[in-house]
Amino acid sequence: MNNNFIIGKHILDILTSGMYNNPLMILREYIQNAADSIDLINSQGSIEIDVDGNSRTISILDNGVGVSNQEVERDLHSIGCSKKDIFNNRGFRGIGRLGGLGYCEKLLFETRSNINEKVAIVEWGSKDNIKKENIKDLYELIFNSVKISFREPFENELPNFFKVRMININRFHKDILMDIKSIKNYLSQVAPVSFNNNEFPFAKEINNKLCNINGFKTYKLKLNKTEVFKPHSIKIKNDNKIIDEISNIEWFDFKNENNNLFGLGWYANTSFFASLPSNVLMRGLKVRQGNIEIGNEYFLADYFTERRFSTWHIGEIHLSNGIKPNARRDGFENSKEYEMFSEQVNIICNKLSHLCRESSKIRSKKIIIESKLNEIDNFISNTMLIDKNIYTDLLEKTLNKIETIENQIKNSNDGKYYLRRLNLSKKKLQYIMDNPPYMEKYIDGRTLNKKNGKEILNDICINILKSKKIKNNKEEIVKDILKPYLK
Repeated sequence: MNNNFIIGKHILDILTSGMYNNPLMILREYIQNAADSIDLINSQGSIEIDVDGNSRTISILDNGVGVSNQEVERDLHSIGCSKKDIFNNRGFRGIGRLGGLGYCEKLLFETRSNINEKVAIVEWGSKDNIKKENIKDLYELIFNSVKISFREPFENELPNFFKVRMININRFHKDILMDIKSIKNYLSQVAPVSFNNNEFPFAKEINNKLCNINGFKTYKLKLNKTEVFKPHSIKIKNDNKIIDEISNIEWFDFKNENNNLFGLGWYANTSFFASLPSNVLMRGLKVRQGNIEIGNEYFLADYFTERRFSTWHIGEIHLSNGIKPNARRDGFENSKEYEMFSEQVNIICNKLSHLCRESSKIRSKKIIIESKLNEIDNFISNTMLIDKNIYTDLLEKTLNKIETIENQIKNSNDGKYYLRRLNLSKKKLQYIMDNPPYMEKYIDGRTLNKKNGKEILNDICINILKSKKIKNNKEEIVKDILKPYLK
């Protein structure tokens, strides 16, 4: 076999910026690596992200197992080679740590695995600098461009840690990597962080139940010294205005052909009134593995009977590590396990679509009931200005509306409220029927005797022209016209 072949250096484009359609995804990759490292020492651990706008630097620090001085060159020089267990770790391809290379001038890794070691520093130059090198082979590029050095630990430096430093962040995409708010919103949705117990009373129940899923765990993550939580709260707000509320949550599970659990999910019971606004960060039925989000709120959209229903809901699906995510973590690789998931999630999404449809029907019924009740109330409040013929006609129509609406109210979710309102209107209507409010009862004959027919007609025309209610209902206009002639 002829071994005279090379792996081109431009493979680096694919493994860095070419991998991600959102620069913030590189933070997810570093958090994923940090979580796997923390798991190796069975520690609760912590992850700290610091964004410095002045120096345009981002650092990601974890107190996981770290990399020993002896393994630094092998582990941090290599590409696409990882010691991680595909079934027990979130990352396993050995490429995520290079993600930052496409977005900064210089990428540094600092690490050690015990208190007796020095701190190893691995420096990667930027892609732009690498492209300037007169090198075509990826191996030669790494050999000549990546630098390794060691330093003495600082005072009180962690005995074991791994730190990523992205130096001189490039300006692009509205400078999103320097936008603290955008970073916080992204991490709250994607990262394996906890719910805020004060905001979301279902947090304890969810955490206890999800302990049955292999790979589920939460980590303390701080962004510029402030802890990041998932965005969930019992009250659903849009621009600080409460638009809905979560009443409770419902659970569902995923099982394989041997009846073994490989996934758990929950969704929130709300009013299901419409698609939630994009600034409601908890919207969507989010799919997570190792408690890290796969895709986004639209990931399951095609499983709903209508795509728009995907953002009517709030919930999560947590899958065990048996299903293999793709390299970008915006989906899964095709496999028997993923097919089982697809079949079962289709049933769930059909059920959730049905809830949206039923909610829509209920709202339509409410609108009809409200409209008819308003028409009845309008008749009652304006009858004193109607003559006998018009009054009789409207009374008959109103009685028919009452008969029709009573059946609709009985089948309404808010039947008691509407029934009370209708009964009050019926009492008022009965009084009107016992005391017909014909217009002639309210006309002051003395004012009419003082004017002849031409003057009265002239007054009526003037009042019509002056009326500010010309676009409102006819009874209101008549009331304005006759006001000078009423008792």
